[in-house]
Amino acid sequence: MLLVLLLPAVVIANASNWAARTVVDDSAFASTVGRIMDTPTLRAAIATRISDEVTTYLERNPDMFTLLATEILHVPDGTSADDIRAALRTRLAAALDDPAVQAARDRAIERVHAYLIGAAGGADQAVRIQGDELVLDTGPLVEKLAAAVDPRLTPAMVALSEADRLVVLGSAGALGTASDALSILEIGRFLIPIVAIVAALAILGLAHRRVRALGLVGIAVMVAGVVTLVAAWVGGEAIGQASADITVRQITTEVYAAFITVLVWQAVALILGGLVLALIAWIVVRRRLAARAGRGPAGPTMSSGAASA
Repeated sequence: MLLVLLLPAVVIANASNWAARTVVDDSAFASTVGRIMDTPTLRAAIATRISDEVTTYLERNPDMFTLLATEILHVPDGTSADDIRAALRTRLAAALDDPAVQAARDRAIERVHAYLIGAAGGADQAVRIQGDELVLDTGPLVEKLAAAVDPRLTPAMVALSEADRLVVLGSAGALGTASDALSILEIGRFLIPIVAIVAALAILGLAHRRVRALGLVGIAVMVAGVVTLVAAWVGGEAIGQASADITVRQITTEVYAAFITVLVWQAVALILGGLVLALIAWIVVRRRLAARAGRGPAGPTMSSGAASA
């Protein structure tokens, strides 16, 4: 029964330690997401998404579209809409380095993180549930980005519909479950390791053959490491499908990959540590068996003279 308790306790303790070092930690989360959003691929994806929205909106207003092409982007007359969109994409990608844009992006990351750890609240949050989806209002970020490219773009950005500004982060139910799981891991980060240690010590204390019990504890720890690796792989498969938005999927997949490296190394440490314990127990048991075999059968001996008498 104690072994049955030990296995999930080690798995949860490992996950709690990982969560405390990565997802739950404000600075670790913000720095990881910010670093990943600065990669060329994701910068291009973000710029493409916004440029598509803006040019689609401006094409309905010929005067604004002409202003964008001739005075803001300085492209020749007769340039196709696709080329204008590409030129705007380049300007937007460069504007992502503007301090005001970076500050707005950091605030958006903080709001998403606040939701994930269950600290979000209030009706004015940029991250909110709409229907059965969790959405992020990118309006403040888009406005700062427009101002960084050219202040004359700001009215067009402000005029974007709410549907154009919102980014679907994923299913509200799935992300709510993830949020609940992180909250539980945060609460149990100190309690669960104590439970695991007490269970292991109780196994060793109550066992009639403590060396073999040590081997069983090692095997349980190894299995916990393997279970953690499997859970990390399954989680990666699920996180890639969390959102219908391809840019969000890219970001979440990259962030998960960055975070999961820590969990993988922790799982490998469990496997190696459990293997060491199991090997030590196996070696000690083999030596004891060899020593007993070398002594032969135990019992009293007598001299030949005594036997004759």
